[in-house]
Amino acid sequence: MKRKLFLGVLCLTLAFCCFLSTPLLTVQAAGVEIGFFEEEPNNSFSEANIIGTRAFAGKLFAENDADFFSFQNTMDCNLKFLFIPQLGNNVNYNFIIYDNTTEETIVNYNLPNKEESVTREIIGEAGHEYVVIISGDRASNKYYQGKFYQN
Repeated sequence: MKRKLFLGVLCLTLAFCCFLSTPLLTVQAAGVEIGFFEEEPNNSFSEANIIGTRAFAGKLFAENDADFFSFQNTMDCNLKFLFIPQLGNNVNYNFIIYDNTTEETIVNYNLPNKEESVTREIIGEAGHEYVVIISGDRASNKYYQGKFYQN
């Protein structure tokens, strides 16, 4: 009897200690981590594809499509975002870089039917989640590309 009581108390104590050591709230980038190509749905903050610092590609499937990509910054540094539209796409792209931690728009850039790559630099803060939102005025017939760089 004493042994069963001891084991029961021990199990409860261990379970309680595990509960205390587990954070109740963990702030992380939302959505699914991707390789190179976007994974739909990625049309909102909660569905944002997690990209890290590797290149990614996406496609606008409709006029009202918007693609969300999330990047968790690990250090205070300059961040560069490179956006590359594809030749012959004829889409007027817009991209927004949003600090999801402070809930502020950092960059809002329109790229009117140009076939040139664009780089925008921001001051990145450690622990902040940045979300890139890419939209356009029509569906794209080719993939665009993007990438974050830490400097």
